Amino acid sequence: MSKPILDTSSQVDEKYIDRVIDSAIQQANDTDEPEQVSINMTESQEKMAREIRIALGLAFGVTINSAIKYALYYTKNQQVDLEQLPEYLSCISSYSVKIKVTPETWSKLRELNKENRISECAAVGIELLYKKLINFV
Repeated sequence: MSKPILDTSSQVDEKYIDRVIDSAIQQANDTDEPEQVSINMTESQEKMAREIRIALGLAFGVTINSAIKYALYYTKNQQVDLEQLPEYLSCISSYSVKIKVTPETWSKLRELNKENRISECAAVGIELLYKKLINFV
């Protein structure tokens, strides 16, 4: 009779299993349906978003989600607060559009503690993208 060989690669660390389970739960939570919210912006910003949408061939909701993420990316990269950007001054508006905010966008907003500034992020992001993509200022 031969003795079974102990395969150390089959011994799995419990912490690793816990991390895998936590990751799977997080991914399941991230695949929730997008949440519909109202975003305040000016009519001019909505027109800018539509021009960006047409130029890139994106759905309107995708354009707004992208604008939100771009504003967050820009402020993080430039190490500046959203409120310090000149584009922020044009955020004040009572005009409202409804979009579905994706779990990825919510995650980015939470990461930078901007969930309550979603309209401002959308408006700033639209203005920044418009300048970079359409108006080339």
